[in-house]
Amino acid sequence: MRLQLGKLDIRKGNRMDFVVYKSEADNTGRLVELVHNKHCEVYEVIVDGIPVFNCTDYSIAEHEYSMECV
Repeated sequence: MRLQLGKLDIRKGNRMDFVVYKSEADNTGRLVELVHNKHCEVYEVIVDGIPVFNCTDYSIAEHEYSMECV
């Protein structure tokens, strides 16, 4: 699953529902992302394309992201 940075497309009036705030890959290729899901209004921690955590509080989601990156 590939996410794109959220932006407004003026021509079509479409808006992306996901904003990637942080992304980190380790030397084994494991990808950890902190994403704002604007459609559901939650922050998600995604590991290798699989959502593993979500909440409405950015600071809690950022903490969980940091724990996954360790």
